[in-house]
Amino acid sequence: SPRLCYDRDTGIVWKTTSSSPTQQQQRIHPLYQTIIGIEVHAQISIPTKLFSSAPTRHNPAFNDVIANTFVHPYDLAYPGTLPSLSLSAVKASILSAAALNCNIHKCSRFE
Repeated sequence: SPRLCYDRDTGIVWKTTSSSPTQQQQRIHPLYQTIIGIEVHAQISIPTKLFSSAPTRHNPAFNDVIANTFVHPYDLAYPGTLPSLSLSAVKASILSAAALNCNIHKCSRFE
């Protein structure tokens, strides 16, 4: 009867007809492959928030400001308000990714 075998070198789970996982010729087809991704969160120093034109505390002009005092209608989630992506955040993110030799997609979208 078929059984599942895991190849730790490739990270692939195979369905096999053999009782011994070392018999490579008995593999029927791969079922799964282990893929491990890393998600990194970083704080970039930009003058505005990511989806709002409200300034951040990292902006040198507003260093001594109390937290949550600069808010715009989008930050408060008022009905009908739409986000506006910060161009400086996109530029800083692309520069950071390039410096870390990351893959940068030509097109990104939010759903």
